[in-house]
Amino acid sequence: MTSSQLDAWRRRPLEVRVLDRCNECATLQPDVRERINFWPNIRAVCCSNCFNRMLAEFNDLSYT
Repeated sequence: MTSSQLDAWRRRPLEVRVLDRCNECATLQPDVRERINFWPNIRAVCCSNCFNRMLAEFNDLSYT
């Protein structure tokens, strides 16, 4: 590498992504946070897909 290439490499923009582990599906997701729903009373630290699935499962069970 020449010095100009090395300088360009050192000045390149870096992208940092933070992924957290979803407690429900055990995968790394970017949108994991504590989610609270009051009816039905659900509190979970999970991704949005898992939380929506939990709500749908409860709604399916509550009408049968």
